[in-house]
Amino acid sequence: MSVNKLINEDEQILIFKYNQVLNRVICPKCSSELLYFDEYCYNCGNKLNKSPVLYIPNINSLKTNKKSSTYELGLKYASVTLLRQLMFNPLYSEKENFLLQAFKNVSFYDIRKYLVEEGHIEILTGMKKIKAGLKAASEEYIDNVISQKALPKGISKAGKITILTSNLSEAELDAMIPNYYLVTQKGIQFYEENKHCRLYSIVFYDFDLEYYDKEYSNSKDELKDFAIKLLDESLNEITNTLKWQSYSDLLFKYAEIYDIYEEYDKMLKFIIQHFICEINPFTDNKIKNKIEISLNLRNKIIYSISRANTDYKELLKIVNSAIEDIDLPKNFIKNEDILLLIEELFDKYTTLKDINTHLTGLYNLNNVEIEKLVYTSVIEQEKVINELEKAISF
Repeated sequence: MSVNKLINEDEQILIFKYNQVLNRVICPKCSSELLYFDEYCYNCGNKLNKSPVLYIPNINSLKTNKKSSTYELGLKYASVTLLRQLMFNPLYSEKENFLLQAFKNVSFYDIRKYLVEEGHIEILTGMKKIKAGLKAASEEYIDNVISQKALPKGISKAGKITILTSNLSEAELDAMIPNYYLVTQKGIQFYEENKHCRLYSIVFYDFDLEYYDKEYSNSKDELKDFAIKLLDESLNEITNTLKWQSYSDLLFKYAEIYDIYEEYDKMLKFIIQHFICEINPFTDNKIKNKIEISLNLRNKIIYSISRANTDYKELLKIVNSAIEDIDLPKNFIKNEDILLLIEELFDKYTTLKDINTHLTGLYNLNNVEIEKLVYTSVIEQEKVINELEKAISF
């Protein structure tokens, strides 16, 4: 028989099943990881609501099916982003992949398959996965399982793990640890050489990926300097077209970059500028329907002040600098009121509802016909500002 014989149907099925470690599904009832062709969950017995028909791909057509350059680029960027997540959380679940949402045409399973095939990660299984997973799991999670199984309570984490391994079957332990991804040295090196990919997913996710990649490839700057210059270019374009919500969003991006590079005073200044934009009435070429401070913004203010670790005098200096350097056409909030709002945001005893009530008391848009206040030129914008100054209650 020829060495190059055609693979028969049985061998195709075996090959397909062998590779299912890269294409597992999750039980919707207990979250156990299952093979694609399983009809019942081995852990809870839940019947899976899917077709029992097994699709066997045409191996030859898969070999010749070349992906587009856009797909390949997205796959690379998404893979670097996921690698960073796995380096800090080997128990990663695809339910946590919010950073991968920037790559719409690449699935989590595509990324995982690529990382395995390139030798960047290993997917642990069996007792190797269980031992590593229990070691990496939080003590709170282990305590919850011990409580649910009505097992004796341990004192140390090591003792609690011994209780679990002594009292639970391998199948029960396996269900506790759905995934364990081990990043290899090759994977770490791949990440270190491509940190710009992860920066894209955190900061530049709404930029065109091919444009970003081309700009980075042509740049001779360090990654931080490249990122700041790219934002500077966008900032000029946005302010020239009077898109003030986009301007506010860019200020937030500056803050994210300085957070990554641990320059917390600069981060705080840009977050305060972003905050000032959010409490003013301007959005992209029109006026906001509603002005309100969100919980996310409050948390970011608290985080930024905490990281900057400034005293009140230094905070006052940063706030004044932020107000002075902001590029809004007009700031409707007095300096002392901005500072007071920031103090209230940082005060855990002041509710967000009370802060927004305070903001509404500073000025409101009840007497403004918002739908008529649009602008595409500086002259039109000046007219809108004049109308606002007449109508807003102080």
